[in-house]
Amino acid sequence: MNMRNSQKSGEQQYLTPTQVADMFKVSPITVRQWSSSGKLKCQTTPGGHRRYLPSDIEEFAKTSGINLTTSESGPKRVLIVEDDAQLGHLLEEFISELDSELEVYRAEDGFRAGELLHTVHPDLILLDLMMPGMNGFEVCERVKRDNKTRDIKVVAMTGYSSEHNVNRILAAGAETCLSKPIDFAALRTILAPLTQQAHA
Repeated sequence: MNMRNSQKSGEQQYLTPTQVADMFKVSPITVRQWSSSGKLKCQTTPGGHRRYLPSDIEEFAKTSGINLTTSESGPKRVLIVEDDAQLGHLLEEFISELDSELEVYRAEDGFRAGELLHTVHPDLILLDLMMPGMNGFEVCERVKRDNKTRDIKVVAMTGYSSEHNVNRILAAGAETCLSKPIDFAALRTILAPLTQQAHA
């Protein structure tokens, strides 16, 4: 449907993919994929840009079982799940220096991550895939199965970035998968929505 005929003198308030992504705590790419697959209704501007009606956003959240919150209060939290203590410490330092308003927590394995999930309730999890005991695939699947944690954004990390591993963790519900050594510029971009919300 083209907005050329549907939008009249500010009658409708449309949201951009980035605004919708912030509401759902996902990346704009995920929002575009929802639209392309027909799951989320969108309008198209004359210039070919996607725009979204609040009513369509609410309907999509309801039918998808997503708890939509647009004005959460309190600090934003990041949980690092990494069995390499040196890398875990490096990531913690990077995030803390990036924005002192972000609360950073660390878990050395999947079992400790499971304990922190319900006490800390992070906004984002940086999740190593290959860990002893419960691996990252299992952790991600548990996060996304539980209605209380399914809205948490999961960003995977791996030193074994095969097509199989990447596809498997994305299918489990992760937003993206970063290869090791970590591209900190890419990580900064991923964390940008959280830092913006922390200062909203």
